[in-house]
Amino acid sequence: MKVIVVGAGLAGLSAARSLEKAGHSVVVLEARERVGGRVWSTTMANGVVVERGGEFVFGGYDTLGAIAREVGVELVPRGFNYGDRRPVGHGLGTREALVPTAAKMAEHRAQRAAAGMTGSFADVFETTDIAPEDRALLTARFTIACGWRLDEVSERWPNPQPSIDGHSEFVVPLWIRGGNQLLAERIARELSEVRLRSPAVAVEQEGEAVVVHIADGTNVHGDAAALALPLPLLREIRFAPALPAEKAEAYARMGMGDITKLHVTLAQRVQPDAIQTTDIPLWAYTPAEHDGLSSVVASAAGGPAHRQALDIDHGNPAAFRERLHAAWPELDLGADALLTPWGLDPWARGAYSFHPVDWSDALETALTTPFGRIAFAGEHASEEQTLDGVMRSGIRAAGDLLALSA
Repeated sequence: MKVIVVGAGLAGLSAARSLEKAGHSVVVLEARERVGGRVWSTTMANGVVVERGGEFVFGGYDTLGAIAREVGVELVPRGFNYGDRRPVGHGLGTREALVPTAAKMAEHRAQRAAAGMTGSFADVFETTDIAPEDRALLTARFTIACGWRLDEVSERWPNPQPSIDGHSEFVVPLWIRGGNQLLAERIARELSEVRLRSPAVAVEQEGEAVVVHIADGTNVHGDAAALALPLPLLREIRFAPALPAEKAEAYARMGMGDITKLHVTLAQRVQPDAIQTTDIPLWAYTPAEHDGLSSVVASAAGGPAHRQALDIDHGNPAAFRERLHAAWPELDLGADALLTPWGLDPWARGAYSFHPVDWSDALETALTTPFGRIAFAGEHASEEQTLDGVMRSGIRAAGDLLALSA
């Protein structure tokens, strides 16, 4: 069987790897000039590698960990506790209250789920019996985590990038030495054919044949396809025949969170640490390098208002840099600043998806259900929107296609 995989992020690459290991012919089509998708590593002027997109690896990422070992990349600690962030600003809870308040929120959320409640993530926060200042701190944190207003995010499917069980996020996360994109590059190196600068615009299927149309007017013919595109791009693919109504509705109703990251070099090396502010809101962290210190500060702002507040659309990092300096004045910021606005990225158009309040089990099932000889992968079609969940979605999509030839 010849399979066309559309998208060379971790989901598409994982699907392609599984299919080739099962003995099938695979061609991967990628719109960008690189592999990795929303996993994107860049070297700053001082020689430090930073993550412009997906960054953190946690315990329990067994799929990612196994593949990382197989392709020969090394996971190393980032040096700071992911959930333990120093609150910055007026009216915020204390650092010491983070663990118990997060745990209390998680317990309350579980109780609401058991009772069949289907409100918003904001409803969970508003009805959890914690101090207002602790609620403000958690709200700011999860607004960034979801990349959107919490009153529009379903409490049943909140983005679990920072683990929402109230406990496991309070650990030191891991990272691939040399950059997370190295994992994508190593996987791609194993594959027979990866075509860059090849954005798909349409997918046709008839009988046991699938044709993917590329923007340059060329076509790729195969026996099946796996689509691992970001949600906004998947919505624009022309399908013939058209997608089933429920599947099309699921894609149309999902939301897309918006996050911008800023990296700035430091004139003085510092210990790893992290802060959280309700201003915008944003958080920032100084990840450890080879000697345990940091010479770059990374920061992220999220939600529907952050781009205007930080003048993101003009591509100038100055406003974001000023807010970062105001929040963390102890840092001696250097000259090199790198702005990464995911909402403006033409091949992503957002950070990751979220489920709206009126989401349903039927819509959730529709996300991953194959359509004829087409399977679907990616963070929007994964069990959890983590780097590990994305890779598992690719392996699951490969399994859907392998069933066709069984």
